[in-house]
Amino acid sequence: MYKRELCDLFRIALFFAREIKSASSTSLIANENNEETNEISNCLTNEKTSIDVVADGKEAINKILSNHYDLIIVDLVLPQIDGFE
Repeated sequence: MYKRELCDLFRIALFFAREIKSASSTSLIANENNEETNEISNCLTNEKTSIDVVADGKEAINKILSNHYDLIIVDLVLPQIDGFE
């Protein structure tokens, strides 16, 4: 049930991003756990969003500074720079 609720929250966030912006969106997943990243990506596969994936906080910051994202999903415990910083 928890997984489904998270997927629903991601879809709602993307819905509002598309209402503001356009029909397509871009998402960033910052997570070093491949299994969790795949689950999140699967939640978003039918949502017309392109997905960038990074495995540490430093990469996430570089991506955020050079791209516009409608949805950013960050694991709070990341290598190099964590999700709290």
